[in-house]
Amino acid sequence: MQITWRRVMSVKVSALTRSLFFSFMSYLFVLFVIIVLDTFSRKDFDFGRAAALSAVYIAALVVLFAVMVLVFRKRLKE
Repeated sequence: MQITWRRVMSVKVSALTRSLFFSFMSYLFVLFVIIVLDTFSRKDFDFGRAAALSAVYIAALVVLFAVMVLVFRKRLKE
């Protein structure tokens, strides 16, 4: 059985999902910068502190993106 590229790429991704994904990736880059700045300011990498920063930041992002998805879907249905 031959699998063609067209068949593999036939998954449809909405424009909203794609834009939110790229936005989420850019926010993760901001998280990386925050962790780097924190590490250099303290002159030592503390995994517990970086994990706590990441957990709070990602939890806030998840809430923000959940609200954005609800608002955008409601606006797109109008």
